[in-house]
Amino acid sequence: MTTSAEHPSPASSSRPPRVARVVGIWVRRVLIVLVLAALQIALVVVAGTFASTPPVAIAVGLGMSAILVLVWAWAWTLVRKRRDLGKRSIRAAIAFVVAAALSLVVVMPTAPVTATPPEGALELADGTYLAIRSVGPEGPVPIVAVHGGPGVPWTRHEQDVLERLAIDRQVIAYDQIGTGDSARLDHPSGYTFERAVADLGAVIDSTGAPRITLLGYSWGAQVALAYAVAHPDRVDRLVFLSPGAIPWDGQPLTPGSPQSRLPLVQRLGLYALALTPRNLFGYAMTVVSPELAHEFMPDQEADARYLDLYRAAAPGLVCDGHAVPDAPVRLGHYANHGPGETRGYASGVTTETIDRLARHPVLILRGKCDYLDAGIADDYARELPQARVTDVADAGHALLEEPDAVLPAIREFLRAGG
Repeated sequence: MTTSAEHPSPASSSRPPRVARVVGIWVRRVLIVLVLAALQIALVVVAGTFASTPPVAIAVGLGMSAILVLVWAWAWTLVRKRRDLGKRSIRAAIAFVVAAALSLVVVMPTAPVTATPPEGALELADGTYLAIRSVGPEGPVPIVAVHGGPGVPWTRHEQDVLERLAIDRQVIAYDQIGTGDSARLDHPSGYTFERAVADLGAVIDSTGAPRITLLGYSWGAQVALAYAVAHPDRVDRLVFLSPGAIPWDGQPLTPGSPQSRLPLVQRLGLYALALTPRNLFGYAMTVVSPELAHEFMPDQEADARYLDLYRAAAPGLVCDGHAVPDAPVRLGHYANHGPGETRGYASGVTTETIDRLARHPVLILRGKCDYLDAGIADDYARELPQARVTDVADAGHALLEEPDAVLPAIREFLRAGG
């Protein structure tokens, strides 16, 4: 005789085991909390479009999410024709509190840290300062070196390489505002292309030299070009290393990215780092409201997070198989986001004004493994009649990582000018 235990009923056989049901319930609850936390963070960002302070943005974001949770609990009971609105509301409230705790971990502001000017800093008219390093004998035509980025100062290695040019002339390297050891601005909106050009002018004026040689690297080449166009009488000659696209006045630019040269695995690792909750929140808030983002994530934290991303992308700055360059000491997150390449710069560089440099000697060096389009250097050569383009074999964007190939070309160019 067959017993019921040996032949379970269809109803009991279709029911999942108790453990599986419990696990399923808790997985669903965890997912609900995580989705709710993500919604709360997104609403804080949305509130940043009109909120004046982080507490206001947080309060508005959480308040909006609380309303949405209550509406969801009410709609659930209504659609399902349930009578347990009170029970559902309690569960929703618990989920809201847990999600709020998680979201606050992501959005809570950190305390700012006050920096002090380094020795020998150049004080500017607005009370800020630029960190300047000068080596070599004073002479009639010093070299002023402008780093790239924006927001990426010279590395220690790059500074050492530049100092090797200071045999018969002075070499002045400086950290742009918001970068390296230079001052950070209270308002990120102050980081503009025009500010970068004006600060370069202040550095040049501080040398006391009637004419200088401008050396610009990457984005620094764009800043140097804009200054030279505005003050051709102050510039003797120009050296552009891996220059960014010509910053035509008001024309949007498409920035290059070193991660485009990374293998897929490294690129995915970089994106995973960029998409961590705090990084993603900081970036989104910077896009929505740089001023409020600066209060949520002050310079010290933002710069440190930017440094982590830079290190992950650094292999794209050199040719495959080459040693990855050391990172600069302090990058500038808000200085990097401020100028806005995609909006176009108020550079003053036009087809008419660039003719002021028609007689200026220009050396352009580009690496064979540069992530930037090789045609950019050709564009400079086409617009500057006295320009000479030199390709550096087995070198990437970070040209000063190959000093034995780069320095002889620069020295020869400088000797031609006396």
